Amino acid sequence: MLLLLAYPLYVGLSDGRELIADSSPADRYADATIWLHDNAPDGTMVFQTDWDDFTRLFFYNSNAVYTAGLDPTFMELEDEALFERWVAITRGNVEQPGTAIRDEFGAAYVFSDLNHDDFMDEAAADPLLQEVYRDDYAVIYRVGDR
Repeated sequence: MLLLLAYPLYVGLSDGRELIADSSPADRYADATIWLHDNAPDGTMVFQTDWDDFTRLFFYNSNAVYTAGLDPTFMELEDEALFERWVAITRGNVEQPGTAIRDEFGAAYVFSDLNHDDFMDEAAADPLLQEVYRDDYAVIYRVGDR
């Protein structure tokens, strides 16, 4: 009986180690998020392009409010149209997304990892989105008024 239980435990631990080894470092966005903490007022809405960046962002700046937290399903269930708009923006399918980010999401800043090329192309062409921070892993834009 012990041998029957030992094998699933061994497989589970091996899989867990592999997942941890393959995951991004916990401090990957530390510098960007600390910059945001130091430069944005408490309670600032931050539009992020990846929901799974939330834990790293929140760890270093719990004073901000983020568009999507632990699971984007919560946003989808609350407001499906807003969720679909968020997805379209993050995939770069919305030209000049600054107005939507400001007016529909109420965000003053945008946080993105550097893997969202289509979004960053749209952001670069949008006069409402001003790049204010960039490092090897992330970029932050300030959302303008007009």
